[in-house]
Amino acid sequence: MPASWLERRSLFTVQRKCGFRGKERSTTRTGAILARYPRSCQCAQIAKTSRYLCDVDTTKSSPPPPVGIGGWLILVAVGLCLTPIRIAAEILATVRPLNPALWHALTTPGARAYHPLFGPWIVGQLVAYSALLLWALALLYLFFAKKRIFPRLMIAFLIARALVQVADISVALRIPMVANSLQVNVFGGPIIAIVVAAIWVPYFLWSRRVAGTFVN
Repeated sequence: MPASWLERRSLFTVQRKCGFRGKERSTTRTGAILARYPRSCQCAQIAKTSRYLCDVDTTKSSPPPPVGIGGWLILVAVGLCLTPIRIAAEILATVRPLNPALWHALTTPGARAYHPLFGPWIVGQLVAYSALLLWALALLYLFFAKKRIFPRLMIAFLIARALVQVADISVALRIPMVANSLQVNVFGGPIIAIVVAAIWVPYFLWSRRVAGTFVN
């Protein structure tokens, strides 16, 4: 039989077995599709030995991942620039009302406003948010320097911030004076932190752009 007839027969077999339809059945389209997405080992093998498709590299690798601060990383950049400001504002909101007289009233046993959790709660807030502030500043540098360690530290930061906010509210609810003055909107902070972590942690784990950008 003529070789050309065999080749056409092989090409038809590829198209039929691999499920090509209509416009996909041209030689160029078939070759391009098989190059990127070989539908089976048999399809790729036939395409490789066919003179109609011999110029197509069926082992062609997938396109390189996107690299650089772009796409969703732009939102990360904006968030990282704003995060230190927001944390600093939270620290100031905790420190500003405090003065020696108020501290004494809140932490002295027998005082009217005393509660054993007041002192640890206030000190814990200051320590935790100060640590988060330094952490956020370090992340800002690591992000723009495209350091390899950035994604892991960012994931840890997102989880830690959510845990700190949940712990903050949990302790506050155990202090009657504070619990009675809490408004519903204060619960938005922990909820938002949890949602943000749930969205961005998988992104930093599986994003091709993240893997291709933070390599230094």
